[in-house]
Amino acid sequence: MLDVNTAACRLHGLTREQLLGRNMVDLVAPEDRERVMREYSQWFSGTQQLVEGHALTSDGRVIPVEVREA
Repeated sequence: MLDVNTAACRLHGLTREQLLGRNMVDLVAPEDRERVMREYSQWFSGTQQLVEGHALTSDGRVIPVEVREA
């Protein structure tokens, strides 16, 4: 992660400093990682505008999230 906003910090229960430099996939539930990695690849290439999955929080909760192009 190159930058994060306060909503991402609240969502994951981590500080900005704890999130910066991490791989985004590390915050994805293990069962979603392979699919999300494929979809992120398509998202970054511009062929997909939405990625849905489940994020992990610092206290172990799994919550549904979506990342979409602004």
